[in-house]
Amino acid sequence: MSKLEILNAIKKNKPGLTEYPNISTTASDLDIVKKFQEMVKTSGASCIEISSLDEIKEKVSALTPDLNIKTIYCQNPDLDLNTMDFEKIQSPHDLQSVDLVVIEGGIAVAENGAVWVNDEDIKYRATWFITQHLAMIVKKQNIVTNMPEAYQKIEIKQPGFGCFISGPSKTADIEQSLVIGAHGARSLTVFLI
Repeated sequence: MSKLEILNAIKKNKPGLTEYPNISTTASDLDIVKKFQEMVKTSGASCIEISSLDEIKEKVSALTPDLNIKTIYCQNPDLDLNTMDFEKIQSPHDLQSVDLVVIEGGIAVAENGAVWVNDEDIKYRATWFITQHLAMIVKKQNIVTNMPEAYQKIEIKQPGFGCFISGPSKTADIEQSLVIGAHGARSLTVFLI
């Protein structure tokens, strides 16, 4: 069979055009806060509802003995959780001993429990990945239904780094054995306010 015959056969058997599906970016009947909490738990993380930032210190203290946390970095200095002077950190390598990092999350997505973070207010983005345990503070009003809606709300003011984080780091690439914390934090806690 010649090349021309093959191409003509392909043209003759080509399926008809299909319209793109209509993807709604909102779901009025969905309780997005409840769905977000469900998906956070499904991803292997925990979600703790709080009514004020003052509760975070108490909740972190409760996590500390179970997770063997000794060193803490908190992005919000007003929470007074830092156990070391992070202004003296000169390299991301100096963060290797940090057990818990508490950061402010941005847009949160109900369909998958993911939270957008960017490096605008943090000195080293490696902080999110090098820590043993990660906690994110998420405001309920920042929860959206799905990823298309999240992409519409993300504001990138300058070049930098941003990503969605959902659950603790995990992989099953090697011998199909699930490994938690292979490429990042071993646990994730979302403080939902």
